[in-house]
Amino acid sequence: MTQSQKTHSTHSLNKRSTHLRALIAQTRPSYWRLSLGLFISLLSTSASLVLPLIAQRLIDRLAHQTFSLSALGPLALLFLLSGVLSMMGMYLFGYVGNQIVANLRKTLWAKYVHLPLSYFTDHSSGESVSRLINDTTLIKDVATSYLPQFISAVVMVTGSFVILLWMDWHLTLVILLAIPVTFLVMWPLGRLMGHISKLTQDGLANLNGYAEEVLSNMRLVKSANAEAYEKNRGNQRIDGLFNLGMRETRLFSIINPIMSIVMMVIIIGVISYGGALVRQNVMTSGTFVAFLLYLFQVVPQITTVASFGNQMQRVNGATTRVYDLLQLASEQLGDRHATVALNKIPLTFRDVSFGYDKRPVLHNLNFTFQPGRVYALVGPSGGGKTTILSIIERYYYPNIRQADKLGRFMAGDQNVASLSLSQWRQQIGYVAQENSLITGTIADNVRYGLSNATDEAIWSALAAADAANFVRQTEHGLATQVGESGLKLSGGQRQRIAIARAFLRNPKLLILDEATASLDSNTEAHIQVALTRLMHDRTTLISAHRLATVQQADEILFIQQGRITGRGTHAQLYRTHELYREFVDHQIIK
Repeated sequence: MTQSQKTHSTHSLNKRSTHLRALIAQTRPSYWRLSLGLFISLLSTSASLVLPLIAQRLIDRLAHQTFSLSALGPLALLFLLSGVLSMMGMYLFGYVGNQIVANLRKTLWAKYVHLPLSYFTDHSSGESVSRLINDTTLIKDVATSYLPQFISAVVMVTGSFVILLWMDWHLTLVILLAIPVTFLVMWPLGRLMGHISKLTQDGLANLNGYAEEVLSNMRLVKSANAEAYEKNRGNQRIDGLFNLGMRETRLFSIINPIMSIVMMVIIIGVISYGGALVRQNVMTSGTFVAFLLYLFQVVPQITTVASFGNQMQRVNGATTRVYDLLQLASEQLGDRHATVALNKIPLTFRDVSFGYDKRPVLHNLNFTFQPGRVYALVGPSGGGKTTILSIIERYYYPNIRQADKLGRFMAGDQNVASLSLSQWRQQIGYVAQENSLITGTIADNVRYGLSNATDEAIWSALAAADAANFVRQTEHGLATQVGESGLKLSGGQRQRIAIARAFLRNPKLLILDEATASLDSNTEAHIQVALTRLMHDRTTLISAHRLATVQQADEILFIQQGRITGRGTHAQLYRTHELYREFVDHQIIK
């Protein structure tokens, strides 16, 4: 390894150590419990160090006296004390460990719910879950298991060697010679173990994401006869983890015999040389037994010290990933109290351009939505309609410069980016083609985000959404469980629940994103009545392909490849815009 590589490796190790300390500090663990646990563990280690010395005196005394049970008293008492102290230390470390992992998961969860939507478009939900569960568990193990064991092992090894050198330095050298050999073998294997561990954690995150996606779309899997296909895809990921596990197993199968051989050589050397010293009366039998007891105590502790680097290598990837995630910028929600009423002011796009991963989607858009009016966005799929709505909801902001200037999304005479995000979103009602329902009751879903809403207000919202009748016909009414993602309800029922949610929010700005696209004609007619009622006295933006939804809009914007190629009423566009007329005539809008 070159000097540059060594410097880089040392820098990376220091950086990861800093990340670990920062993460643990961020969880605000009970430091007094951690310190007390460490102190008690050190007392337990110290008691273990005294045990061989007491055994030495007992054996040497028995060489000249008859055996007496009372002579075992101090030894038994010290054994008991060491056991009690060890138990107390383990409990305290366990408490702090569970506290660290709980607080770290709370911190991560808070970060997740405040990250911008763009993060979740780039990262699978399974990967996020893996960070929340698997990586935090590894960090807990370092803080409350690996590190305390390492410190206790260092104290045990250091104390034992001091005593062993005092007892017989020649015999101690036999042990000392083996330690550098052990570390030279363990270090490169530890680095390889860390690399494999990182790959394993990434593989687990990938498997989590894949399994979550397939299980949540099991209806599609069944209807497409895709069981064999998904079985093979799942098996490939599981086999990948198996292969990584086998690489780790091969490393362990190399490490453990090497450690066993080294330790066996040490033991045989000590027994051979020590036995010769006893025969020559240079060393007493008690001293020799004490020496062996120290040896049996030191050997596993040397293994612990030597393997600590391996354990740290395994957790480095998890530490870095969690630390980097917590450094991401969160959405700044700001004050929840409204400062602008979105149904009273115009909303304007001024030279707005936008792209995903530097791929342009919107090009220099300029238009204004006047308050209290209904606007429709229509056009070919992939033209940018949903992206425009996402910018209005402030999931994204203009991000491509035109003439060295970023476009602006304005509310009245104010740049929207300067307004409170929380009060902005609390004024928006959103109804989509596939509305997400949470696992829970109908009431939970209607009042989602409005926890103080009363049952009376929920029934009123359901009635306005033409949903009260079907809810009353269910066995448990508002307490009816909707199932995962609302699968216990029909598409029309889910849509009515989403509309009731919008009624309950009483939004100033209403966004309908293909709100009736997946419904049959009869259901759509009923839903349309509820939507018309919901649109009253609100600024409304509609993205749709169906003429029934958009033909009464005050203005229609035709969007093609991120540009506005036509605007006006239905009649005006039908007369002047060839592609719009083609859409209507071919019943793409109907």
